[in-house]
Amino acid sequence: MQYCDEGIVLHSFKYGDNQLIIHILTQGNGRKSFITRFRAKSPRGIFQPLSLVEFTAVGGRELDKLQQADFAVPLAAIPFDIVKSTIALFIAEFLYRVVGEQGVDRPLYDFSKNSVIALDLMEGELANFHLHFAVRLLYYLGFAPENRYRTGDWYDIRSGQFCNAEPTHNQKFKPETAALLHEFTNLQTAHICTVKLSRGQRSAFLESIMELYAHHTDAVYRVNSIAILREIF
Repeated sequence: MQYCDEGIVLHSFKYGDNQLIIHILTQGNGRKSFITRFRAKSPRGIFQPLSLVEFTAVGGRELDKLQQADFAVPLAAIPFDIVKSTIALFIAEFLYRVVGEQGVDRPLYDFSKNSVIALDLMEGELANFHLHFAVRLLYYLGFAPENRYRTGDWYDIRSGQFCNAEPTHNQKFKPETAALLHEFTNLQTAHICTVKLSRGQRSAFLESIMELYAHHTDAVYRVNSIAILREIF
């Protein structure tokens, strides 16, 4: 059966001489994998990471066949800005790793789409964008901390709670890192530049966030674009 949908391109790779496998987080069907042939008439760069596409597809036995695709929202900056394209590469790979093919999740889709548009439009300092995205994504995956934070608290990864006493195990955030987790949790995207972090602090916080995700899924260990982020930020 033929159907139409829209989505966010997460990953694509060449298959055979003239075909592509494309992984898309779709609005109507969750994350899905598609196969398509190279087409000279396809818009240039349409299957780049985080492209917002609208498409027509036909259900297949193993992979749905993508028949036609176009930009749903053309991105004006991400494809041409090295900083934004690096962040986009991380977000696309991160979503590809941590979001399974589990059916429709409209809140997750809307959050992801709005984040792409915000990244494309945002001006000024972007060094905290990926951190804010990773923290906010926790809510849509069901990993969010209980937001009962008090100054000086630790964060217990195992229980998902802030606590005033240091946890006795190693899966924890120190008070300064727990404070950042709380701050990014409650921060609007437009205000991410108000959090002043050094390069070392930013790298350490990202490592802590990855540890939090790793408690729930080992897929984060395969996010290769983290190394590129650290070179820039």
